[in-house]
Amino acid sequence: MNSSAAILKCVNKVWTFQELANNGFPLPNTFSYGGHSNIMGAVKTVDTNLVYPVVVKNCRGHRGKCVFLARDQHQMHDSANLLRHDAPYLFQQYIRESHGRDVRVVVVGDKVIGAMLRQSTDGRMQSNCSAGGAGQPFVLSPEGEKLAIDVARCLRMDICGVDLLLNNDGSFWVCEVNANVGFKFFNPAVGHNVAEDIAIMALAEIDRLKEIRKYSTVEVSDTSDYYSDTS
Repeated sequence: MNSSAAILKCVNKVWTFQELANNGFPLPNTFSYGGHSNIMGAVKTVDTNLVYPVVVKNCRGHRGKCVFLARDQHQMHDSANLLRHDAPYLFQQYIRESHGRDVRVVVVGDKVIGAMLRQSTDGRMQSNCSAGGAGQPFVLSPEGEKLAIDVARCLRMDICGVDLLLNNDGSFWVCEVNANVGFKFFNPAVGHNVAEDIAIMALAEIDRLKEIRKYSTVEVSDTSDYYSDTS
């Protein structure tokens, strides 16, 4: 099951992206900063290296919260000083083809359990079902399945949700990875109970650990005769 180290990599989106970028995964160009005092320096980097509009996300945000689209340089600069200080933000290349839609892929134990297309219902960029988006089954290509499984393996995740952005040519960008993946909208959308897969995996892991413990137990023979007084 997910280790604390694996979960930690997914807590902060920048840490996730650093790990995936180091391993060559397809990612939107992304910039961040070390502390709130450095935010304007990061914004200047965005001005130079990204094309507007630009996606702005809180590094610890979830469920589509603390995310917005900076339409131009003026909006970015006006918004920069309004960003929360408790966690840094990242600035990300906008994938226009995937506006208001993405694919949530659930991976359990090196296997894709299913995929759900999430779509915004109000024209916003966010497609999260918890934010009003609608979910439906999605037939994931073999390339998409491999990408999601490879992402999970890279981050050493036994259970995760991999969010993919879509390109018009059928390829994908990795958007986010969720260690605490929810099933409330996923299960009815794909017609599958993810909790059962997790339970089966957990029971198999318990049995595996029991076997390891059984064979690692060393029987200590009675050594009383050896240490008895023979004088």
